[in-house]
Amino acid sequence: MATRSGGMPGDDGARGAAPWHLWAAGLFGLAWNGFGVIDYLKSSMEGDLYFRQMGMSEAQVAYMEAMPGWLTSVWAVGVWSALLATALLLMRRKLAAPLFLVSLGAYLVSLVRQFLVAPEAAMGGGSAWVQFVVLGACLFFAGYSWTMARAGVLR
Repeated sequence: MATRSGGMPGDDGARGAAPWHLWAAGLFGLAWNGFGVIDYLKSSMEGDLYFRQMGMSEAQVAYMEAMPGWLTSVWAVGVWSALLATALLLMRRKLAAPLFLVSLGAYLVSLVRQFLVAPEAAMGGGSAWVQFVVLGACLFFAGYSWTMARAGVLR
């Protein structure tokens, strides 16, 4: 007989069924962070052709083309750690939580640099809202994974 939490009687929850919202967050995370990886790869491989297809302004294209190597590395760390963290979340591993924090930190570094160096690129073409949506997603995944780790859902 199963308990309300989905585990068996006497189960401490560590091996019980994951809550439905973990699967929803994980599947959303795969799509969201998968797009982040695709965006990174297409940006790296196609450059300004891809940027223009995405509707970027001239200031945004110039900013992306002039991005220093260290910042490209920060971007890579951010998107790949988010995708790995999402996979770990779906596997119910605690390592997901610190990896989502790594991704959040990488995004904050790139966001602060963009606003300091090229605010017109960060705000131009109606893209400011995108920056805040991405920040919101990073904060959600970091917070959610830590909550699930503290609740014992992640081991």
